[in-house]
Amino acid sequence: MKNKGADVLYGNLQEMRLIVDSISSENSDSKSNRKRRQLYIGSLLYDYYLLAEKCLLQIARTFDRWAPTSLDWRMRLIKMMQDPVEDKRPAIISTETASMLTEFLMHYQNFSNQSSTTFATRINKLEAELERFQDRFEKEIGLFAKMLSR
Repeated sequence: MKNKGADVLYGNLQEMRLIVDSISSENSDSKSNRKRRQLYIGSLLYDYYLLAEKCLLQIARTFDRWAPTSLDWRMRLIKMMQDPVEDKRPAIISTETASMLTEFLMHYQNFSNQSSTTFATRINKLEAELERFQDRFEKEIGLFAKMLSR
């Protein structure tokens, strides 16, 4: 019998892969389309981050029976998932994955304070690293989802 938590994780990973594929297929033909493309990619990357966060929250609520709720809950959640919890679960994400998630988070937390040049530079950087991050995140969360399915 399949675990509901595993189904949620697999569903989120599928949605994340769709976003990665959408970003990969999006192109910009002209200078006037670059701004529109950056806004579109930025929106997709934000949706992507929220799905990754949703995976981590699912694990925290299911196995830790607790999720952080303070003002810095997102940073605490990322940190929490890179540490194992004795007799409950192994570490869910690696230090490198935690670092990449933190970069996503910092980008969106500081969004209102960014110039359009900074925004474009950060979007380009996140986009360039997305495929590598997705492969790593899918592997790490996928391994945990497999454990749940058993």
